[in-house]
Amino acid sequence: MFQIRLMIIGAALLLLGIAGANSSLTGKKAPHFKLKTIEGGSIHTPEDFKGQVLLLDFWASWCPPCKVSLPELQRMDKAYKGLKVVTINIDDDAANAKKFMKKHVLSMTTLFDAEKEVVESYGVEAMPTAIIIDKKGVVRKVMSGYTIKKKDELESTIKSLLK
Repeated sequence: MFQIRLMIIGAALLLLGIAGANSSLTGKKAPHFKLKTIEGGSIHTPEDFKGQVLLLDFWASWCPPCKVSLPELQRMDKAYKGLKVVTINIDDDAANAKKFMKKHVLSMTTLFDAEKEVVESYGVEAMPTAIIIDKKGVVRKVMSGYTIKKKDELESTIKSLLK
């Protein structure tokens, strides 16, 4: 039910040209959370990555743009020293995320937001949504959807924060 509601809201906002995560987060400390990996392993929080530029990417296996964005994010994760890409899957079942990751040969740190609490605290309204957090834990960029232009904008922001 949440998936359908999120898809409808996201589609409507995209059509209106106003979709996005909570851009009021920009310039503020990133909200705290604790999530396990999709395998049920170790718990991660934003504080675990302090001192690095952190790109949080919210995605779902049913999201067509995610099929294009996630391989690019994995490339960035490997290409930029000092950047950590952490994806947060919002599927109802972690098995769907695992299957998606295997099919698309993705190996990034992937957390599972089973209760959708992190989605809510970050104000995510569309998939995918990327949030860039600087080395001090402050949100610097919030971007929903995925296009080549948005990818270039993400990379430009990452490069400037890594200097």
